[in-house]
Amino acid sequence: MLRPDHVLLNLNLLRVDGLEVLDEFEDDLDLKHILVFIPTESDAEEDIVRSYE
Repeated sequence: MLRPDHVLLNLNLLRVDGLEVLDEFEDDLDLKHILVFIPTESDAEEDIVRSYE
């Protein structure tokens, strides 16, 4: 199965929290290697810090 090398992830998704999606990527061995870019206009320090954890 083909897997992307990278993805763009919006933190402000309609049905699910983007940080929850990021957690799923980190927890799944098949997805963990994928580079995730998170473009955001958020000024919330919590969003920025949690994205790097």
